[in-house]
Order: sequence, then structure tokens, then C-alpha cells
Amino acid sequence: MNLVYQITYQPHVQRLFKKMDKSTQVEILSELERLAQDPLHHPHIKRLAGISEPGFRLRVGRWRVLYLLFHTNQIIEVIDIFMKKSGTDYRRRLRRL
Repeated sequence: MNLVYQITYQPHVQRLFKKMDKSTQVEILSELERLAQDPLHHPHIKRLAGISEPGFRLRVGRWRVLYLLFHTNQIIEVIDIFMKKSGTDYRRRLRRL
């Protein structure tokens, strides 16, 4: 039986998402749907260090999606979406959350 994780979004992520162009929205949604099928074996994810919950980063082209993974409830909570500019982006963004 293949269990699919539910994807939830923090309110500021929903606002950011609405401001993106449609092709970017479709690309990110497609990858998130693929991620929901098997959140630990997606080819473009990386575990994040420095946060208490199991946090991950999903790479979608130049965009990065930061999310928390809750296995017991089968929920993927998207906590941030941004365009990658430098290697320090993750650390700065994680400090804000």
C-alpha cells in the first residue's frame, strides 16, 4: 500500500507562491507532488542541520523549498520557498524561522 503524505504550507509561503509566475508554480507543485509519494528518496533533497524537527531542502531548478517532515502524521510542512543566490541563504533563512 502506497501512502501519500499531505502537504501543508505556512501562510507566508502561500503568499510568496501566489506572486510567482505560473510556470514556476507548476514546476514546484509537480516536484512537491512527487515528493509526497516518497519523501525520503527524492533525488533533489538534502537534510538540513541546525533545526529540531527533521528538516529538508528540495531543489527545483534555481528555487529551494524548505520543509519539515512529520512521519507520524504523514505531513510535509513547507516552511519557506526562495531563489538560491548563495550558500549562506539556508543558514540566514533557518535563523529567521
